[in-house]
Amino acid sequence: MKTPQKTFTEWLLKNYLLVFRDDENLKVAFSLRVNYARLFLALFVLVLVLSLPIFFITKAYISSSSRIEGLDSKRGLLELAIQIDSLELMLAENQRYYENFSGIINGQVKYEDLTPPKDDKNTNTETQNPEELDNIDVVDSQFRKSYEGSVQEDFGIGAQDNNGSLQRVMLFAPLRNSVVVKKYDLKEPHYGLDLAANKGSRIKAVADGTVLTASWTQDGGHVIAIQHSNDLVSFYKHNSELLHEVGDFVKAGEDIAIIGNSGEQTDGPHLHLELWYRGSPVNPEYFIAF
Repeated sequence: MKTPQKTFTEWLLKNYLLVFRDDENLKVAFSLRVNYARLFLALFVLVLVLSLPIFFITKAYISSSSRIEGLDSKRGLLELAIQIDSLELMLAENQRYYENFSGIINGQVKYEDLTPPKDDKNTNTETQNPEELDNIDVVDSQFRKSYEGSVQEDFGIGAQDNNGSLQRVMLFAPLRNSVVVKKYDLKEPHYGLDLAANKGSRIKAVADGTVLTASWTQDGGHVIAIQHSNDLVSFYKHNSELLHEVGDFVKAGEDIAIIGNSGEQTDGPHLHLELWYRGSPVNPEYFIAF
């Protein structure tokens, strides 16, 4: 006859006697009546007690991490905002530089648009002689501090430092055996020198630099411009032919163009040379021996 099968509840509540005896005399030292229900309950309570500290520690760690991430996010947003602001200023500055640069090439820029306003408390231009203003021109004086030296073989002027040693930057005459037919004059305005020379004469770079533009403009004809060190840019206009392209590096005294008569603002073969220092024109005769 088969024994009736126990239900899950009966199996869960069936008691067992757990006995601990003395090893020497087998005397009962401790006994415990247990069943599966009590065992599962004890294990559950043990797991719960051990889990609570872990839960609170994990929660505190996640909370602190979230705060740190929040601070990092705010710091990152602040840094990003500062970078965006700096980029906006840089773009605005580059845009002004590009507009001035285009105006210089096309001969449409006005000197007063490039010269920063002077303090009315210290300077009153209305009561000063225009010739005196030319003699104390701030841009020319600043540029002279960077390029001041002696004539080198009647071909250019080299810059000297305070110790008298020759610096690397040299300003060479762009043409040999040339004649100045029109001088630098801000009042006209005429922002450079007009140099006449023999037909086919090769024009040379006044200093080492990189070609910024080599193109055709309506007023200046074939124009080439070179970016030099110390924020100096030189322009050579009315050429018949350009010998370099944008991005080319040229050495001081290297051929860059051939004299010509191109463009509308010209009345014969000549070179129109301009020097611009930090966005303002300077008189080439101060720095080049022609």
